[in-house]
Amino acid sequence: MALNIRNLSLEAAYQEFNNKLTIMDNMAADFRADCASSAVPITRFWALIDTINKFLADLAIIVAKPGFAAYVTSQGGSTTPVADYNATRNAMIALRNGINDLIPVDGSGFELVLTKQADGSRAPRTFPTVTTAPLLPLCDALTDSLI
Repeated sequence: MALNIRNLSLEAAYQEFNNKLTIMDNMAADFRADCASSAVPITRFWALIDTINKFLADLAIIVAKPGFAAYVTSQGGSTTPVADYNATRNAMIALRNGINDLIPVDGSGFELVLTKQADGSRAPRTFPTVTTAPLLPLCDALTDSLI
């Protein structure tokens, strides 16, 4: 059964908020390490984009909960949780857009996800470190923005 973010108490919402930020921090750090050291398969791009999209929606609901900002502050958290959330949100969007910009498309706008191998077979596209280098500062900005 899926967690209904809208019905969480402030305490549970704050816990879920922190859980999602921890997961995003780990994913961004892992993705950055992959981009810096090896070819990254397109499936890793998609996984991160899917997580970013889901988390953006969930975090927006949590931050909009009446009393959430005051609750965060009362728990010793950030004194500016909405501003901090907006910085993190913007960093997530920048990383998502950076990833999308790297995925080549054909003239029809379809993603070119497969590459032809020497033997004629097709394999998921991978992106070498030189191609993913522009994502490194975006990953850093995201991890730096996390509350």
